[in-house]
Amino acid sequence: MLKYKEKDWKKVIFSDESSVWLTGAAGRVYVWRKPGEEFKNKCLVPTFKSGKETLMVWGCITYEGVGSSPV
Repeated sequence: MLKYKEKDWKKVIFSDESSVWLTGAAGRVYVWRKPGEEFKNKCLVPTFKSGKETLMVWGCITYEGVGSSPV
């Protein structure tokens, strides 16, 4: 088993990032339609230029404390 000493923990950084949806829906979108309506505009969902906005956030933790996350 690896045992870290205090001096070892001073060299470690834990970090992660995440994407947060600001507008629109994240994930799968379902469209209900009747037979023969496959290509009607009201039954189509755009897959590009959807207007959805996201914010990427990043953070880290070190021996000294929590890292800053500039915007």
